[in-house]
Amino acid sequence: MREFLKFYRWGIDVKLHMSIYTIALLFFACIIQLLLGGDSIKIITIFEMVVVSFIVAAIERACFPMDRDLNRAQEINRTIIWGICSNLLFIGSAIIFKWFVGIPMWANVVLLIILEGGLVAMWFAMRIVLRLDTNQLNKGLHKFQNK
Repeated sequence: MREFLKFYRWGIDVKLHMSIYTIALLFFACIIQLLLGGDSIKIITIFEMVVVSFIVAAIERACFPMDRDLNRAQEINRTIIWGICSNLLFIGSAIIFKWFVGIPMWANVVLLIILEGGLVAMWFAMRIVLRLDTNQLNKGLHKFQNK
């Protein structure tokens, strides 16, 4: 039962981040379509974005497990691995599946900058904000235990 609960928790975490990635991809695909005079996105494109987002989120969770603290070297190495994998998957998929076809080069550069900013924001949320929350909870626990 414990393994099932651990897997279930993993699934919840992965699906949350998968959803964030998918919504971001769909948002920009919609903006691109509107700017190019379109008004729809193919269902297969949505499916591709969901699958790629799931893979990136699963890699993210493997690199940054919730139940284990990482030392500085592990954190740096895993951040590099996650960053490379995320970029390869998102950029590679966008090229292979032609998610953003027909946009000018400057728009590709803007999308790339937004992708990098989004990945940095996700890393910040995972590694910095959650660590601050954990530290605050631990301090509260120690205060409670000392009473």
